[in-house]
Amino acid sequence: MKFPALHSVADRASDRQQSLYFGLVLAEYAALLAVAVLSVNMIPDRRYIILYGALLGAALATLVVRSVLKPERRWYQARALAESVKTTAWKFAMVARPFEHDAEDRRRLREMLQELLDANRSVGSQFDGSSAGGDQITGEMEALRMLPRSERLDVYMRDRVEDQLDWYSRKSKSNSTAGRRFAVILGCLYVIAFVVLLIRLDQPRWIYAHPDPLILLGASVLGWMQIKRFNELGASYGLTAAEIGILKSRAPEIADDAALSIFVDDAEEAFSREHTQWLARRSALRDRPN
Repeated sequence: MKFPALHSVADRASDRQQSLYFGLVLAEYAALLAVAVLSVNMIPDRRYIILYGALLGAALATLVVRSVLKPERRWYQARALAESVKTTAWKFAMVARPFEHDAEDRRRLREMLQELLDANRSVGSQFDGSSAGGDQITGEMEALRMLPRSERLDVYMRDRVEDQLDWYSRKSKSNSTAGRRFAVILGCLYVIAFVVLLIRLDQPRWIYAHPDPLILLGASVLGWMQIKRFNELGASYGLTAAEIGILKSRAPEIADDAALSIFVDDAEEAFSREHTQWLARRSALRDRPN
């Protein structure tokens, strides 16, 4: 289904801010790691010292840019807006409450979209102009409303419920796998750092046997794991996938429009609840003191 234009611009804004945030974090880690490598053997040369200072300045610059722009906040807000618009659009298309074939449905939809936009005006500066003025009540949304209940249910099960079930299942698996892999990488780095330290104890004059870069790399991996929250998201997404699976089993029992409306409302509440929890987890991580 083609969603309101507001969803498209919010979705793209979220993706851009997410890429900017992770890019800045990785750039800061890379600069600090390079500084740690260079500090192993400080060469008394002007160019070497300038390079060292430039890398240290780059790390500081990325921190300042990230602190000023706060791309993670804009990422969370834009994603929240996009998901809220998507939920509202599906309810409208499925004739689910509060859009139950009332003459005021279209006005109500416009008002709800306006309220969502008003509540998220802080991310408006990130919207691109390519489709911001597009249709907010699309032809596909209107067409779906006109279908018989059984056909609307089929579309909703295929394009919304099954799509969400597949997404959460895949994300649960990928996050759990990534969490295990990064844990193994972190463990290996600590072991290697310990071995390098033993070598340094045996050969104290060998300056290149220095564990500091490895320790900093391990700290960067640990920081990345905390930012991405692989294990927590893997478990959370797995629970949501199970909840959607249980919800899916109710579909054969839907016998009238009222039952479909309740089903869609419950399903969208489940999707929104997971996103709200995701937003709360991300915000808690952002606000946590360093």
